[in-house]
Amino acid sequence: MTLMIKDNPRQIAVEIIQRVFSQKSYADILLEKALAKSNMMLKDKALCTELVYGTIRWKMKLEFIVKRQFRGKWDKAPEPIKWILITALYQMLYLDKIPDYAIVNQAVALAKKNNINGHWGGVVNGILRTFVRDEKTKDIPGHKDKVEALALKWSHPGWMIQKWTDTWGSDKAILLCKANNRRPNFGLRVNPLRTNREDLLEILISQGFDAQFSRYLDNFIIVKKISGLTESEWFKKGHFSIQDESSALVVQLLNAAHEEKIVDLAAAPGGKTFCIAEQVADKADIIACDIHRNRLKMLIRGRKRLGFLRVFPILSNCMMPGLSNSFDKVLLDAPCSGLGVLRRRVELRWHRQEKDIDKIISVQRKLIDQAALLVRPGGCLIYSTCSIQPEENEEVISDFLETHSDFQLERAESFLPASVVTPAGMMRTWPDIHGIDGAFAARLQKKE
Repeated sequence: MTLMIKDNPRQIAVEIIQRVFSQKSYADILLEKALAKSNMMLKDKALCTELVYGTIRWKMKLEFIVKRQFRGKWDKAPEPIKWILITALYQMLYLDKIPDYAIVNQAVALAKKNNINGHWGGVVNGILRTFVRDEKTKDIPGHKDKVEALALKWSHPGWMIQKWTDTWGSDKAILLCKANNRRPNFGLRVNPLRTNREDLLEILISQGFDAQFSRYLDNFIIVKKISGLTESEWFKKGHFSIQDESSALVVQLLNAAHEEKIVDLAAAPGGKTFCIAEQVADKADIIACDIHRNRLKMLIRGRKRLGFLRVFPILSNCMMPGLSNSFDKVLLDAPCSGLGVLRRRVELRWHRQEKDIDKIISVQRKLIDQAALLVRPGGCLIYSTCSIQPEENEEVISDFLETHSDFQLERAESFLPASVVTPAGMMRTWPDIHGIDGAFAARLQKKE
């Protein structure tokens, strides 16, 4: 493909989506870099963002509809043409402010601009006009296999639908799919060392943001969009950070105190680390470990922006034999399948494979054993994931407690709202119930 055309939101979206699937890239990272280089107005940046996230979410359904109209071998069509058609279809079905004729004209112009073969403009024009005339009101046809029918209707891989149906039933599976396909809100974590939530809320509303206080956390403000926020002086001066409430609830369960020794394992890019530092007003030593150098650099930049003096980044894994029994609090935000954050990590539903989960669980079990060695008697270990799968969460904790008699589960209701605590006393959030990312955490206390 040609280099990105800086001022065309649809062209940039098509190029980003193509890279997401051809290179298994992260949509948010590609989008951030592309928008930073572009000269687009805010409204065009917003359109580009919507096209990228929305098209990727609904890829399976949209591709099915386009292929139904396509004459010839779909696999032989140029990749840019495929994504031009699919993004155009997304606009027709899910965006209501752009008239169909304008969508068709823009798509045809893009096809000609990506002029691999001169006839593709006509092909795009014919497919889209036929869809507008004959197909737009048609629903996805029924499917003999119920799981495959749900997968196509809600644009999720069949194996995910099957797994959720087996675990919780088809009604719950549908609710999860619906939640994953909604545009998520964004959490702004207020830095109490720089401002307070009342003043920040007033500023946001005065700047035209739809903002309100969090239902779950006293130091959070919820906004529907974040366009322009990271370029604002308040962000640059460290008045707030962007973080989902589910992550901060994990930190609330940790319940850090002044002058404790704390280690955050797998800490980068630093969301939970900085949340802990704010919780203790930068009056505790926090070791922030990560094995990824580039991600650790992001943490270091965040530390500078927020002004913390007692956060100490270290390029390291969980194995620190010289520090056994040293820490009051240990946070292990374990690598996981990410099936709780599919509404936000839009490409993950297509990149994740079912076979990955067993490998991930094996890593989780090793890491929690290593993390336990760092906890002093009387201290506690927080195990957390951004997965909703029991085999990555409750089952890992159950097996851990069976083999570590020196630890016991400390019930979460002493630290968290009752609505996010399970009957077994662990933290669990759901995108369909709580309107935030799906996450899990358990507080494990080491006996004196």
